[in-house]
Amino acid sequence: MALFIDAQNLDSLTRYDGLLKAIALWLERDDLADQMPYFIQLAEARFRRLLVNPELETEISIASDGSVPLPEDFDALRLLYLSGGNKNQGFLQVSPELFQRCKNEEKDRRVFTIIAGQLWISPAPEKEVSFSLVYRASLPALSLNRQSNWLLAAHPDIYLFGSLLQAEFFGWNDNRLPVIKAALDEALDELNKAGLRKRYGGSALVAAAPVTEAVRGAYRW
Repeated sequence: MALFIDAQNLDSLTRYDGLLKAIALWLERDDLADQMPYFIQLAEARFRRLLVNPELETEISIASDGSVPLPEDFDALRLLYLSGGNKNQGFLQVSPELFQRCKNEEKDRRVFTIIAGQLWISPAPEKEVSFSLVYRASLPALSLNRQSNWLLAAHPDIYLFGSLLQAEFFGWNDNRLPVIKAALDEALDELNKAGLRKRYGGSALVAAAPVTEAVRGAYRW
């Protein structure tokens, strides 16, 4: 089984239609057309759990007077600050319990929390103001109507390996499963390491005081 992609054919693999054809070619099967979209969707579900990359991050402006619904594609929050303000003076994420205490007792402390899909901010402005929200977005799903995304455009091998893994699992091909899984795991690990290099360069990371990262409906220190 070929696990390496011919560089001359990369253009066709950067589109959903081309990915479907590549899956059929690598499987040497022409009877799984109805199942192939499911293989891709299952692969994407795994990518969303494992990928941590700056390419997933986006910045939007939101207007709020104290609470606002999270974006539909929200996965994890990186930074929240007043639009036009200093990014170094952003809001700190805290637990819902600590948020209530800060709201009642430490009214000048800039904090936020996430409860039931809502972003809550304290101190709440007297009127609606604009905030800049930097967050990690969920990987956009491919379809006939969305032919590509950043991952398929830059790393078609990851999409191919991920889809093939689901296809072989569907067919219970035990011999090829470990080989494809190893190739996929290696590619995902390489991409995540490349993301770290892109964010931090080659410099050593300096430990800081504990900070938080907001995730939908939860928090973690």
